[in-house]
Amino acid sequence: MVDSTLDETVGDVAQLIQDIGYPELEVEDVTMPASDGEEDEPPLDRRVILVNVPVGPSFVVLAAEDDRYFRVQTSYALWREMADAISVDQARDLVPGELREEIPEDHPVRQTVHPDELEEEEDRLPILAAFKVLDDLDEEVRKEVTYQLSEIFTNAEVKHVVDSTADDGSVTGFTAYYRIFPYESEFGIRELNDVIERVRMAAHRGELFLRYAFNLGVDIGKTTAGDPSDPTNTDRDAHPSTLGEDVTIGGNER
Repeated sequence: MVDSTLDETVGDVAQLIQDIGYPELEVEDVTMPASDGEEDEPPLDRRVILVNVPVGPSFVVLAAEDDRYFRVQTSYALWREMADAISVDQARDLVPGELREEIPEDHPVRQTVHPDELEEEEDRLPILAAFKVLDDLDEEVRKEVTYQLSEIFTNAEVKHVVDSTADDGSVTGFTAYYRIFPYESEFGIRELNDVIERVRMAAHRGELFLRYAFNLGVDIGKTTAGDPSDPTNTDRDAHPSTLGEDVTIGGNER
């Protein structure tokens, strides 16, 4: 793929992804227009390969015109899973009255959730409730959750970003990623497969950890939830306010 153009290389990588065994994908042009005051500068061409995987984490491959690398990444939104587990009636019990009417500009929901998802009350209230449950976690629990996630990704040898409600806030999700270098002559299907599987498996471990820790359903037949040390605990009727209680953190003793 040496000396190939961006679109040629993106096309080659997309074909390799399908050859590996991920047929459901599409390529999108996500080039951003020049910002105000920079009209004389041409926009930077960007492409994204969106790969839908029926089982396990889906992923994307990000590419930009001036970069010699592409980025394989996948994300998990804990806040969304928690919002899905909370009914509107339950959310009303959790969300303060003033917050139901108007979300402050500096609320973490504003920085995390697309505005379209906050327009309808039936969508907005469970999301706000999920953020409140997460933000009410004990500080030591917040630190331990972040530490355990970092351990998972470090051991898997992938880069990661842990999303949170604030600089010292609760975890709301994560992104795991790793670079590939498709313009290099030695790049091929084996390297691409290794990176994709490394990123996806690390994300899968991170997702399972958070699902267990926060008493959310696990996607293996959707039969278990809760403490990983006690898989018989599958109470799905617990009030959502208990999602953040007694968070059980697995890991090595230190």
